[in-house]
Amino acid sequence: MGTIAKVALGVGLIYAGPIGIAYGITDLTVGIITGTTITDRIASGIDNSRLGTDFNIFSSLNK
Repeated sequence: MGTIAKVALGVGLIYAGPIGIAYGITDLTVGIITGTTITDRIASGIDNSRLGTDFNIFSSLNK
C-alpha cells in the first residue's frame, strides 16, 4: 500500500504545478539531510497502519 501511495503522490504532484515543484524540492532536501524523504515516511506510515497491514479487499468474501 505504501508503494501505491508513493506512486499516486508522485503522479499527483506532476499536475500540481508550483505546489508540486515546491514539495519536490522540500522532499529532496529532507531526504538529503535526514536520509529519508517525506514521501518515504508517508509510505512507511501507511505500511505500518492498520490499512497497510490488514487491508484485504476480499476479506469479507473469505469468511
